[in-house]
Amino acid sequence: MKQCIQCNKAFDDESQFCPLCGGTLAEGAEIAAVQPQHKEFTYLYEKTSGIRVLSEIIADDDRLKISQTNRLFFFKTSRKQYELRIQDISEIKIKKTVNFVSLFYTISGILFCLLAGSLLWGLGALILGCFFLKDKYIYIYHNGGNIKIRNLTTYSQQTEEFVDYVRQYNPQAVQNVVFES
Repeated sequence: MKQCIQCNKAFDDESQFCPLCGGTLAEGAEIAAVQPQHKEFTYLYEKTSGIRVLSEIIADDDRLKISQTNRLFFFKTSRKQYELRIQDISEIKIKKTVNFVSLFYTISGILFCLLAGSLLWGLGALILGCFFLKDKYIYIYHNGGNIKIRNLTTYSQQTEEFVDYVRQYNPQAVQNVVFES
């Protein structure tokens, strides 16, 4: 028999998660070894265009509290908060996607340079745009939709730690995570 580490109810050996509360099921010896966990992960995304996004993830055992604050220069433009169980996460992906603000600035710069008659400056802006247009995001897909966390760094030890933390409670959600450089 396995026992839930959250509600202490006993269930069949085939189950991995508690059907009542969603907690992880463990054998008797494993239950003593499982200690409550608390971790915090912080991602700060800043661009020279004045955009700043602070994402904070607080992980308490099998629950995540995610807070995102968006700022444009000194003004807070929005604040979103999410709370979910790790068992509700269906998948986590780390993807590079186009940053549309940089795309707008690049196209504007190219048009300005072309209209001013300097093809060399226009090509320079296009080449720079190709290198800096993509930002890295952590997508958390769950029962209620998805959460997008900007992760400016191309490689982050903190992101690996976050994925490992989720893996403890929901290995299926992170089985296809690939860390790109």
